[in-house]
Amino acid sequence: MIKQWMALGVWLALLVLASNAPAQTRAAMLKQAEASMLLTGRIDVAVDGTVTAYSIDRQYEVPEAVRTHVARNVPRWQVQPATSDGVPIASSTRFSMRLVTRRHDGGNYKINIVGVHIDDELPSGERLTAPNMAPPVYPRQILELGGTGVVYVLAKVGLDGRVVDTHVERFNLTVLARGPLAGRIRDALSKAALTAVSGWSFRLPEGASEAGRDYVVIRMPIEFTTGGEHGYGAWKAYIPGEHSRPAWAYGDDGNDALAPQRATLAGSGLRLASALEPEGS
Repeated sequence: MIKQWMALGVWLALLVLASNAPAQTRAAMLKQAEASMLLTGRIDVAVDGTVTAYSIDRQYEVPEAVRTHVARNVPRWQVQPATSDGVPIASSTRFSMRLVTRRHDGGNYKINIVGVHIDDELPSGERLTAPNMAPPVYPRQILELGGTGVVYVLAKVGLDGRVVDTHVERFNLTVLARGPLAGRIRDALSKAALTAVSGWSFRLPEGASEAGRDYVVIRMPIEFTTGGEHGYGAWKAYIPGEHSRPAWAYGDDGNDALAPQRATLAGSGLRLASALEPEGS
């Protein structure tokens, strides 16, 4: 457990739009809050799927408690290894992981690893590329209000690279707001994200379609931020939204270990064959 004084700063950014709310209302909203941290690094996987080494980018910017938790778990992972012509091979590749801390009884905070994405470093001709990804337009009224959030978008993309459908998988509110105000922020930022994604086009890697489908699914977190937030290695607070999944989706169910503003093919990468936090770690 992390003592309360170590985690206090996690929640302060969420008070911006709640200053006029009654204290009881603010307290109720804060009970829903979580904080997360996205770490990136490199991981070496043996032919048998064991992790032989790993490193975290800019590790000395990461709190010691987080580094300790990562060191306790990542070496115990079992990964489905990369393959070449269907034969397992050893690999060294980039990876990202999402950690979350939540408040528990007694005012302490517990760290958990909740998601991981391990790249399968393919030749450039076999990677997903996006020649046309105009960024979303931040709705002016929401920007002036200070409304911020992360929109997790799923895009159904035809084999010609054009987006044929979009869906908000989840919306995490990164500022404390209640009732109609929270809904207004969520709806405006979600609409802006979907409008942008609908106009994108992609170059799909050869053989991207799975199981004879005539489309692929692309997942991308889109972050709307006003700047000034803590950077890499810092906890970022949010109010988690509900998960929603369209009938056409496939692949990992809501993997949020992806970097914002980065499009990723659903189901891509090396998959974890063990628990994120193996038993006994």
